[in-house]
Amino acid sequence: MTTRSLVILLLISLNFSYSKSIEKTIVDDVPATLFSVTFVEDTICPGESATLIIDAGSNGIVQWMDEGKVIHMGDTLKTRPLQKSKTFKATYKTKRKGELRTVFLTATVEQSSRYYIMSLPEEVDNPDQEIQFLVNKYDSIKTFIWNFGERGQDTLAVPSRNFKKAGKYELGVEITTLNGCVFQLEKKIEIKRPPYLDFPSAFSPNGDGFNDLFKISHYELKSFVMKIYNRQGELIYETENPDFVWDGVDIFGEETPEGVYSCRVNAITESGESLSKQLTLTLIR
Repeated sequence: MTTRSLVILLLISLNFSYSKSIEKTIVDDVPATLFSVTFVEDTICPGESATLIIDAGSNGIVQWMDEGKVIHMGDTLKTRPLQKSKTFKATYKTKRKGELRTVFLTATVEQSSRYYIMSLPEEVDNPDQEIQFLVNKYDSIKTFIWNFGERGQDTLAVPSRNFKKAGKYELGVEITTLNGCVFQLEKKIEIKRPPYLDFPSAFSPNGDGFNDLFKISHYELKSFVMKIYNRQGELIYETENPDFVWDGVDIFGEETPEGVYSCRVNAITESGESLSKQLTLTLIR
């Protein structure tokens, strides 16, 4: 037997034209004539068919097997649609000596959409907060098309947005991998605004058109009670409407005099939390 070195060229054919050569040494007992065989593997997207090739030229006949069964005869195997990577066994017999040789070729399936995760919080407590959006393994992604609903679209790898108002939003991104596979990712996010009450400290109901009315800012209130007292502890105004507007006229229909008044508020938020405030209110005539 004569041992000789034979270069077997393994071409891994990807959509982005990547190739690699692997040099191996084999034993051949045909001293006078050596032959070369080309192997071609394939990388595909989930659900596609792969093309595997053993180009033995005139030197052999290729038989492809899967799980112990012959599935094809010939140089080229077109696989069934695959959802995950699979290795196939192939044998080819040299015509000169009738030798049987075996190789294994792999159809590599791109990672499915479950491999990619849209990274963002499920809840945000401040609509004005700038949120950064990210897909893991983003360095293996060629293009992004983000859909933020009423907040528009973006093609950046790592975009950011704020949503301005509370609510539930459905977000999506279409990614195209370096191998040309397209996946759709979706996720929901809830934007919350913490309950609050905000009171001015003074107003001047003098009819000059500037700061003539007393009113508050509020958010997420289920119930509301406000009472205003004078220095003697007498009730001069009350309301259960958080959107009230007070012009300085008391419960008896008379204008309240200039001075400092006590304002007490009890409220319950939409989530059931109790809010209580006590403050002073200055009335200027």
